[in-house]
Amino acid sequence: SIILIIHLLLIIFFWFVKSQTPGLKAYQLKVVDAISKNKISLVQSLIRYVATLFAVVSFFLIFLPFIRKDKKTFQDLISNTIIISE
Repeated sequence: SIILIIHLLLIIFFWFVKSQTPGLKAYQLKVVDAISKNKISLVQSLIRYVATLFAVVSFFLIFLPFIRKDKKTFQDLISNTIIISE
């Protein structure tokens, strides 16, 4: 559980402060609010993190982007975020 807490804090920090994790930065992508295209809020970061954990353990939700035309993931839909190019 300590690992999950540390991971949560790191990911939330990167999404909320930098709008990107090191992996997203490597591909020049960032997470933004789907409507305003601005940085996501702390609440959106937390919702996105929990939704990501839920999607990882769900067989169907992992394949959701392959079914949808807009390629949005479960966590994007739930947290109202999108990933865009810088």
